[in-house]
Amino acid sequence: MNGSADTAASPAAIQHLRLSLARGIGPIHFGRLLERFGSAEAVLAASRDELQRVEGIGPATADEIIRARSASQWEAELALAARHGVRILCREDAAFPPALRHIPDPPICLYMKGEIEPADAVAVAVVGSRRCTQYGREQARRFGFALAERGATVISGLARGIDAAAHWGAIEAKGRTIAVLGNGLATVYPPENKELADRIVAGHGVLLSELPMQTPPDKDNFVPRNRIIAGLSLGVLVAASYAMVLLLNLATA
Repeated sequence: MNGSADTAASPAAIQHLRLSLARGIGPIHFGRLLERFGSAEAVLAASRDELQRVEGIGPATADEIIRARSASQWEAELALAARHGVRILCREDAAFPPALRHIPDPPICLYMKGEIEPADAVAVAVVGSRRCTQYGREQARRFGFALAERGATVISGLARGIDAAAHWGAIEAKGRTIAVLGNGLATVYPPENKELADRIVAGHGVLLSELPMQTPPDKDNFVPRNRIIAGLSLGVLVAASYAMVLLLNLATA
């Protein structure tokens, strides 16, 4: 099975995908493997002994990588992504967001529904509590609208409360917004934000995740997810109890 637009991933992304689905391989270990071997294809071709010379790669993980050479779960993952209109990108793909190539632990694969545009390089995140006050929700919507109206892309996490309000504000301004999810793109979480997700993809932006398609939402997913939100943003507006606090991302500013 070769990568193409019809199969939702390039040949390079398929090699990355095979490794991302191997148990024990996350962005940190993948980065070390890439530094040692130069490419995902070379990692998959390495011997067990060569793999174990990489920091953090023990016998069990080396065996998982070797099994990934012949394992076929990537084909089912690719087919599921295609059915949902999701592309799977790796950092070698031109469509992979340039800003994410420069964060400490870039995603091995990035699942994308919708299209990143060049203008999305000018982006501000708006994040905050799921259990926010009505005032906080109104302010997040107002800031989302104001940012989008002035040409900035609004980034958030599609969660209840502040996140959803910021996305809706950007949509009301007929602007751009990016939602970075803490679950796989086979489902939308929370389910009440399905309409919001559909509106984003229908012409206002893109849904992103680094997680396999059927990964359920879990609290352990959200801290890693936040590095993607921050990496895409020039600054982050955090909704506190009675104020919006702007944090500049000096790494990308």
